[in-house]
Amino acid sequence: MLGSIISKVYLNVLAFSVLLFSNYTGNLVEFSSLLTKTVGDNLVCSTYLKNAFEYDFDEIFKSGKEIRVWFEFRVLKDDKVIHYEKFYHQVKWNAGKQEYQLDLQEQKYKISTKSKKELKYLISVVEYPFYKSAYKGDVIIEVKSYLPKVYLETINKEVDLMLLWKMRKPTVKKEVKI
Repeated sequence: MLGSIISKVYLNVLAFSVLLFSNYTGNLVEFSSLLTKTVGDNLVCSTYLKNAFEYDFDEIFKSGKEIRVWFEFRVLKDDKVIHYEKFYHQVKWNAGKQEYQLDLQEQKYKISTKSKKELKYLISVVEYPFYKSAYKGDVIIEVKSYLPKVYLETINKEVDLMLLWKMRKPTVKKEVKI
């Protein structure tokens, strides 16, 4: 319980300092190359966020709040979106069990871990199965990510976690023939 209170205080100090100091060192986030692999009628698209959860994320994840990392998956053909899906990877700290609970929505997978390293790996990896049978030809696959705003009760303010990513949404694209 004391750890949870300390984390909440830290989160509020962090939010205050980010708002006050423009030279805050955020994360330079990017995606790895987008890999594709055919599995049956699906084109499984894989990538992961690099340098996304450094600096202050340990304390943010232990705040007790549900933190969602949002992803957008698009398939474009002739500059038109032919498929779009928005999904999240959610983290919530369980202080009683001293573990992180994760929900990886696109994988329909829930897991708990006590390891910060495993947590950061799991929330960074995207594996999206795109049902390709309805489409033929050259397409562009695009994956984008962003963070939400979080309300902090003690300062009565909403803080945009994108500040920790220098307000930049990482994006990766790949042209694929299906």
